[in-house]
Amino acid sequence: MFKSYKIDDEDQEAEIKFIREKGTVSEEEKREERRVHLNSFYFEGIQPQNSDNIFFILKGTVQDRFFPRRITYRQVCSIESALRAYPEKLIYVIFISFDNDVMFQISKSLYGLSYQNIMLTKLNIYEFMSSLAENFPHDKYLSSKHQFKHTLDIIRLFLLYKYGGTYIDNEMIVKKNVSHVKNFLCDEGYYSIIDSIMNFEQRELVEILIEDMIKNFDGNIEDQQGSILLTRVMEKLCQSPRVKMKMDRKNCEGFNILNKEICYPLDSENYWKLFDESQTDNVLEIIKNSSIVHLFNPLSKKLTKDPKTAAGQLMMQFCPNSYQLADDHDFIEFT
Repeated sequence: MFKSYKIDDEDQEAEIKFIREKGTVSEEEKREERRVHLNSFYFEGIQPQNSDNIFFILKGTVQDRFFPRRITYRQVCSIESALRAYPEKLIYVIFISFDNDVMFQISKSLYGLSYQNIMLTKLNIYEFMSSLAENFPHDKYLSSKHQFKHTLDIIRLFLLYKYGGTYIDNEMIVKKNVSHVKNFLCDEGYYSIIDSIMNFEQRELVEILIEDMIKNFDGNIEDQQGSILLTRVMEKLCQSPRVKMKMDRKNCEGFNILNKEICYPLDSENYWKLFDESQTDNVLEIIKNSSIVHLFNPLSKKLTKDPKTAAGQLMMQFCPNSYQLADDHDFIEFT
C-alpha cells in the first residue's frame, strides 16, 4: 500500500526512441513524447483517470524538507473534513519520501479517525523527478531558490494529469461537497487564481498548464509554478487580462472559475480574524456560504486552538476527531 513504482515499459521506450530517430519531430510528436513520459510513474492503489479521485499531498515543514518527523493536527483536520464531506469518494493521502517508521505512526493516526474512505500511498520523490521528460527544465529546478514549494507544484500537476480528480491543500477545511463542479479552479480575489484546490476531469486541460510550466519555469519566484502559472494560463484561455474583472466563465476552454466566496472567503491579510474571538460572529457570517475555508497554517501556526474563535468552531464541526487530538501544541510528534 505504501510503495510507489516507476514503470519499466519497453513499448513506451520503443515509442520514444521511434519518435526521436525520425529526425524531424513535429510539435504534435513532441507533445506525444511528453505524454508517454507523463505516464511513466504511478502510485499503487490509485484508480487512473477517475475524476472522482481526491488527493492530499502530505508534506512536512520547510525545515523538515521531504523527510518530516511530525504532522500537525490541522493537516489531519483538513483530511478529516474531506472524508466527511465526500463519504462516497476515496480520499488518497500521498506521503512524500517519509521515513517508513514515521509514516507508519502517522498512518495509524489517520486510520484512527475511523473513516473507511481513506487510502494512503507513498511517492519516492527521487524516482518521480527522474521519470520526467528530457525537456523538463531539470537544471532550473535543481537551482531553484524555492525547491520545496516548486516540487509540490510539479507533483500536483503531474498527479492530476495522470489520474484526474481533485487536489486539496492540507491547509483547507472542507465544509461542503463540490463534486458537481468539474474542471475548476478558484478565484483568489486579487486578480489571481489560488493553487490550494483544483479539479481536472480532462487531461488536455492539465497538459496546457504543464506545457506552460515547462516553458516558463523560474526558480527565483516562489509562486511561479503555482498561482502565477494558473493565473497566466487562465487569462489566456478566458480571454481576460484580469481574472478579477468578470471572466466569461462559459468561455474558458472547459475550465470553471469558482468565486472567492466559495473557496477563499478570507484572504491572507485577514486570516487572523479566524483566530480572534472578537471577530467570531463577523467571520462566521462571511464564510457561511463558502464550501472551503483556508486556515493559512504557516501564518497562523503560533495561534493555538480556541473553541470560541471561528477557526475553533469550524474544526469542532468539520473535523471533530482531529480537534480532539490537539492540545495546546500544533504538532503531533513522532520520534
